[in-house]
Amino acid sequence: MTVMRFPKQFNFGATILAKDDEGGFDQGNKGLTTYDVLTASENVAKLDLEEVLAAVEIEGLASYPSRQGVDFYHRLDEDLQTLVNLGISQVLVSLSWARLFPKGEELSPNEVGLKFYQILLTKIKALGLEPIVILGDGALPLNLSVKYNGWATRRLVADFNRYANACFDNFGQLVSKWLTFIDLTAVLNAPYLAGGILSRADAESAYQALVHQLLASSLASKNLHEQFQASQLGYGISYQVDLTEGRAAFEQNFKQRLLADLVLRGAYSPLLAQLLEQAEIELDLDELDAETLAESKVDFIYLNWPETQHNLEVALLELTERYQLPIIVGDFSSKYRQNIQAVARALSQKATVVGYFPQVFNGGLVAVASDLTRQKTAAYNDYQDIIFNNGLEI
Repeated sequence: MTVMRFPKQFNFGATILAKDDEGGFDQGNKGLTTYDVLTASENVAKLDLEEVLAAVEIEGLASYPSRQGVDFYHRLDEDLQTLVNLGISQVLVSLSWARLFPKGEELSPNEVGLKFYQILLTKIKALGLEPIVILGDGALPLNLSVKYNGWATRRLVADFNRYANACFDNFGQLVSKWLTFIDLTAVLNAPYLAGGILSRADAESAYQALVHQLLASSLASKNLHEQFQASQLGYGISYQVDLTEGRAAFEQNFKQRLLADLVLRGAYSPLLAQLLEQAEIELDLDELDAETLAESKVDFIYLNWPETQHNLEVALLELTERYQLPIIVGDFSSKYRQNIQAVARALSQKATVVGYFPQVFNGGLVAVASDLTRQKTAAYNDYQDIIFNNGLEI
């Protein structure tokens, strides 16, 4: 066995997402989100407007898990203390767009929502933790999905930037690191979950939604850096390298690199345009849009790592080589030990990884029973040992 040490400046963290964990769906004037109408077994691929409107009429928690989550809304003191005891230095937390703008198109934010997040972020700082805030975790105000078909519609660029600017204005003194979206490429595979797209959830709408999210991200980056020059803003992305042989793997890896260039460099290459044209996908992307994307400033990469992905070490090394940006890893899989070992191996090969953030709940560090009582998992204790020792055996 070899003991791998992490750099002294490496950040051990943990993740709490509003869409999964916050709950309090009917508290503080919050609006419904696109996740609040999903049952635990919902076939999202077949979700339509009629089903969503029917779910809106069902009051209370019913069988909609996002409405209660793990009730972080009411238990934040207990949960934050658990994270302090873990020994982490940073906490990645997402905000609910619908808590600040219940319908998504209001001109000013909900004051009760502002107060809640002001309290949350102040407490995080007071406990000696650094907050990293995600603006878009996938859930958006349901009204924007029902009324405008979510991110398939360009008007959401302005709605999101009103929300982002309100966050910068009200929390900019407490937060120095931000993420626009947890995974900008997710909308291509999950149009409703990542983009709130209900009708015409085809490939063209999904790619158009990606363009709109990128435009919103670029404008948010510009506004943040003008207002808070020392602050940093990152973009989230999924990135898996297929190591199998054959043409299919080659084409998949090639397409993924072109998409990553679009997200992280704002480069809409002729090769990507050709691939989309071959798939009969025509994007609404004019010269001004292209300039906006090209001018985007990305300070760090957030690598979203779900259960279905593998070859994390290879992905980190390739992202390092291609983009030379700091990388933080968000681990949403049950393969926690395997993934943190992959991070350590990548670091030994000069990967630019600066942080690792497993999920707190939902199969992560803390188990939550049906009565909402908390129980630390074996992963919590193991992670605590790794943090304390600043290393692990490989």
